[in-house]
Amino acid sequence: MKTITEVFDKEGIKAEHTPPYSLEFNGVVEQRLTILLRRALASTVKAGLNQETRQLLCVEAVSYNNFTENITISARKDKLPATFFNSDETKWIPYLQPFGRIGIVTTKKSFKAKFKEKGTNMIMVGYANNHPRG
Repeated sequence: MKTITEVFDKEGIKAEHTPPYSLEFNGVVEQRLTILLRRALASTVKAGLNQETRQLLCVEAVSYNNFTENITISARKDKLPATFFNSDETKWIPYLQPFGRIGIVTTKKSFKAKFKEKGTNMIMVGYANNHPRG
């Protein structure tokens, strides 16, 4: 496994070190966190969730937006952020779904009755880590 310094050197990224507990020197990270929180709020509002459900799913919404941003947006045009660390995260791109999408998840059992429910309504709140796509 590569260290972060090795990855930075290889990719030509200049690391800027800041003193701990000094937010005024850490503008890029603070801006990223603000944008991430706003995207999470926008995702939950767009999904039509009420205030109580939004608060319950806040962490999932932030995680979802961070994950999708890391695999799709890059300041560098030749590589996605996830590929800097030899990640296989880009396999998700063809399967991305919007946060809060309602879907029916098939119940895995044999079906004998024709008019019996064969799935359960669920809401998309993110992707499972280390879990197969299919």
